[in-house]
This record gives sequence, C-alpha cells and structure tokens, in this order.
Amino acid sequence: MKIVSYDSARKDLIGQEVTILRIVTEPESGFDPEVLPMVYVVTAYGETVLCFLDELDPMPEVVPLSLHN
Repeated sequence: MKIVSYDSARKDLIGQEVTILRIVTEPESGFDPEVLPMVYVVTAYGETVLCFLDELDPMPEVVPLSLHN
C-alpha cells in the first residue's frame, strides 16, 4: 500500500510504502466524527502517520465493527 496524496506540508510522504496499524472508525479523543474513518499507518522508515482513506492506494476497505458479528 502506498500514500498517493497527503497534506502539502508533507509531500515527502507521497509514494512511500506503508503498513496499516489501525483504522479509526468510531469517534475517540482528538477526532471529529465527520472526518472518520482515518487510518494510522507506519512508513518504511518507522514513522507513524494518520491518513484519510483516499490518500492510500489501494484504498483500505472499512467494515463497521457492528458488522463483524
């Protein structure tokens, strides 16, 4: 998976391979519900970055926890 777009201040992240750490689907401290889901990823250099789904390719599939049962 790669970052395909990102905030203008971090253009250096574009094209980097990343691994998903976790997907935030439920509101928690520091997140407005309107911006969810968001994805914590780690770069090949060990940096943890928070991304919107459309900033990643392929875009991760998000299934709400209520559908896991």
